[in-house]
Amino acid sequence: MNELEAARQQILGDQKAISENPEMGQIEIQRKLAYYLRLIGQKDVEIKKLRKENFVLLARNDSLSREAKILQDGLSNVQKALRDSSLTFGVKQKEFSERSRILEVRNQELSDKVNVAAALRAEGVNVYAISTRGRESGAQNQKAKKLEKIRVIFHLQENPLATKEIKTVYLRIIEPTGVTLSDYSIGSGTFPFKGKDLVYTAKQRIFYENNHQSVEFIYSRPNSYREGRHEIELYAEGFLIGLGSFEVR
Repeated sequence: MNELEAARQQILGDQKAISENPEMGQIEIQRKLAYYLRLIGQKDVEIKKLRKENFVLLARNDSLSREAKILQDGLSNVQKALRDSSLTFGVKQKEFSERSRILEVRNQELSDKVNVAAALRAEGVNVYAISTRGRESGAQNQKAKKLEKIRVIFHLQENPLATKEIKTVYLRIIEPTGVTLSDYSIGSGTFPFKGKDLVYTAKQRIFYENNHQSVEFIYSRPNSYREGRHEIELYAEGFLIGLGSFEVR
């Protein structure tokens, strides 16, 4: 049950309580109304933020797709020009070798551009707290002693350049001290990223369907969470694909 569904159930309960108890004080009714208005305002801000982020990511993906197409066309033209030049004018071996080396460099640049354009992107990263009693709620400002598990859920954007295949997604939960939560006995480990090894909290192998699928992690920590802001980082195929956070008090 997500936060909005929980709020809906609470509203129904409040309506029933008011109907069964007409003597309920106006102060209590006004307090409940103010809470629901704040919740609606908060969700409206989150929706606007997600729409803005999605627009920026789509524009970036379109730009990279166009650039990759231009580079691919340019690569084909260079290859054809080299073949024609070699056959028609008998280019010397040294010159041909130099041009081939240039072509290899451009081909690597193209490959890097395509890899960036084909990278997965996580959107709508939400974090929920699961209490020691199994109750789930938004993970903001949760008490450390009541927090048993964290559920991280997000969607993978559709990407025409991404391949439908099994992919590994890594989750990092970073404490206020900057230390990554990890427990090697329950699946934590390290993965390579930009020339160094990063510690991950948990990982998950998924089959990427390219259909805006949802992915979720549920992480149970043996010890209590530290007070303060915890950062969420998601990685896949050598890229940072999504961010989130939650507060513990």
